[in-house]
Amino acid sequence: MLLCRAYRDSGGQRLFEDADLRWLMRLCRLKETGMGIHEALRFAELCARGDVIRAER
Repeated sequence: MLLCRAYRDSGGQRLFEDADLRWLMRLCRLKETGMGIHEALRFAELCARGDVIRAER
């Protein structure tokens, strides 16, 4: 999953944490480099696994 499920306010507007916005900006930069959706999903998986696999990213 590229984006976490966002909380919503009573009006249905999505509410994002600062970390969510930083992640979204990172994904935008990856897209600007030409990275495809499948590569971005793989990158997200690796990031979720933490620093142990930093070299694979």
